[in-house]
Amino acid sequence: MATYLLTVRTTVTDNLGLRLSPGIRPSQWKDRPAISQMKMGAELELRRPDGTSLLSVLGHFAVSLWKGEDDALYLHDDLADPEIELTLSGDVSPEQVPAGTEVWLL
Repeated sequence: MATYLLTVRTTVTDNLGLRLSPGIRPSQWKDRPAISQMKMGAELELRRPDGTSLLSVLGHFAVSLWKGEDDALYLHDDLADPEIELTLSGDVSPEQVPAGTEVWLL
């Protein structure tokens, strides 16, 4: 059974693939337990606003950190419920994932 993950607002291409925003938060997992079992390489269905869908693969997921001048790592977000960003493998372009696309874990 497919599990809803998020609805895309924006995408950014980086060296890992196509990063989706917004991400998902651990607080959302309690009503969708399949998310806690999600792994890199998981199959995703992208349900686009025009009614078409596209299959993709989860390439990477992580919280966003930045390195300060003191070489320490910092989180821009809530430590208790950080946003986890999903990145699709390099086979998908930004044009294929417009705003409003729903991302489902298969």
